[in-house]
Parts: sequence; structure tokens; C-alpha cells
Amino acid sequence: GLVLMPVAMGPDTIDEFSAAIDRDRHNYLYCLYVNEHRAGRTGTFTRSLDFGASWEAGTDWWNAWDPCVSITSGTTVHCAWRSALSGDEIDYAFNRHYGKPGSWSSYRVVSDSSADQCFNPTVVQADSSPESQAAVWVFYTAAQRDSSIRDLHYATSSDDGFDWTRGRVLCEPFRDEQQPCLAADVTGPNGYVSLCYTSVNRQHDDTISAYWSTANSFALDDWLDPVRVSRVP
Repeated sequence: GLVLMPVAMGPDTIDEFSAAIDRDRHNYLYCLYVNEHRAGRTGTFTRSLDFGASWEAGTDWWNAWDPCVSITSGTTVHCAWRSALSGDEIDYAFNRHYGKPGSWSSYRVVSDSSADQCFNPTVVQADSSPESQAAVWVFYTAAQRDSSIRDLHYATSSDDGFDWTRGRVLCEPFRDEQQPCLAADVTGPNGYVSLCYTSVNRQHDDTISAYWSTANSFALDDWLDPVRVSRVP
């Protein structure tokens, strides 16, 4: 039957979390959870080394809302989150040692400065080698200062999250694109990732639809023309 094993307990509120599992022989589990009722060090990262039977003492995280944690190949754990201080910044950090405490990088700001508010970051690393040259993408929803339209912005890294190119935009005029979700193709080391998101044409009272696109680690900004994958209407 179903067995419930607590990941975190305590007096604080847990509003949102993200979890991931690596694909090598360790089968470690990773979890980043946050309290979105306040600012400060609102996040905690923890991992399980025995497939969820027990969990390490949590590592205090940065000022985080909207957490996302992922690991695709190799040893690097990637985390992206929305800064709880102002809400207009997406941050990122990596750990090259399976999420080992004390081995996290300093955080990087991967959002650009044109957005008034940022939401729902998602991060993924291409399944390719060598890992030191693996491509990483962070997508997020950006609300523009000069309008109420929401677009998808993203940042790219070609060295497994160390350096970033920011300010990329994937959008169509007069449409709201938001709620991005990224996933790597793990069927082989080909470097492909998939992107899904919702989109609606607000000028024509359109229904919200889900779209899909894909890109490759050899051309990080060369996204396939979006394909509508939800039913009509």
C-alpha cells in the first residue's frame, strides 16, 4: 500500500515545493520547499540518499518563492526561484556534488531588467556530455512594465550553469504566454529539450491553449515554431 514519509516538518508554513530524482545508480531525491507568506530566508533544500526513506537536515536557502529543482545528467543539481524580496528577479544556483550541503554556488540573477514582475521559473539541463559544456535553460513568465501582457523570457548557459546570457524573449504580439515547463529528452545524449506553456490571444477573446516547442543544445535560441497541443477549443 501507500507509505507516507515526511520530507519536512516544523512550525513553519510550506506553501510550495519542487522535487527531482537523479538517474544514475545513486537514485538520490532532491527537494526545495519554501514559505511564501513572508520574506527572508524562506526556502530550505534537502535530499534523500535512500530513495526517500530518510532526509538530510535542511540547508537554509535564499529569499525564495516559486522554487524549481532539476537534475538531468551527471552530478549537477540546478535550482531556480523567484526572489521574494521584490518579485522582479529570477535567481539560480547549482551544486556539482549531487546537492551535497556546503557545495552550492553563489546565486546568479538570470532574469533581465525589463519585467515588472517575474513568475514560475523552470530550469533544465540538456542530456549531453561533457557535463561541463552542457546547455542549461531557465524560462519564466514576465509581466511587462508598459502593458499588462505577460511574455516568456529566458536565459541560457552553455557551461552547465556557470555563465549566463539573459534577456531572451519567446513571445508573439498581443498574446499572453505564461506558465512555462521544461523537460529534457533523456532517450539519448542528443541535447534536445521540450518547452510547454499556455498562450491566449486577448484581442480576440481566445481560449487558453497549451503549446509545445523544442530546441537543441547546439542552437540554444533556435526554437521550433510553436505547436498547439491542446484540444480545440
